[in-house]
Amino acid sequence: MFVLNPCTHDARVLRAADACAQAGAIVRIFATADSENSPTVISPIDGVEIERLDIRSWPQRVRRLIPQAEVTNRAKASSTATAPTAQKARLGAIARMALRPIHLPSLYFEFARIAGRAATEWQPDVLWGHDLSGMHPAMRAKRLIRNAKVVYDSHELWTHRNASPGPVVEAIDRRFERRWIHNVDLVITVS
Repeated sequence: MFVLNPCTHDARVLRAADACAQAGAIVRIFATADSENSPTVISPIDGVEIERLDIRSWPQRVRRLIPQAEVTNRAKASSTATAPTAQKARLGAIARMALRPIHLPSLYFEFARIAGRAATEWQPDVLWGHDLSGMHPAMRAKRLIRNAKVVYDSHELWTHRNASPGPVVEAIDRRFERRWIHNVDLVITVS
């Protein structure tokens, strides 16, 4: 299974994994690490492992190179705040805004690359992508695991979700969903 979150509180993913494990499957969920959940393998449910991977988009990796967006409140109030400091902060904010549109596509690509490789090493019989973001590594691994079945579990109508990631990501999502929906073995979606 693939899910683009740490899978700590993702009840639907954990229920599906538990049901598969109770039916006799060996289940591994490839998820992401975050500040509270480091890259590791844990087993929160009998027969289910969560492998948390260190996934960072290109903008996340270069974030530390970009100056902070704001000058601290103390520096703003101080008469010692220098013009170069404020200018550096403005440039940092502009750089972050410029990188924002490529954050999600880059995150999807990195998740597909790293989680797809991890799944290929594990050689599962079924590749289960939770939401469209989970389909990227599932379809990448499918190219290398010939007889694996693919499940697309869309927790919501992904390309019609309420939270819009912006027109660029929406266009990319629609393209991939249209392409992949016909190449999966099972689709699970909301009723």
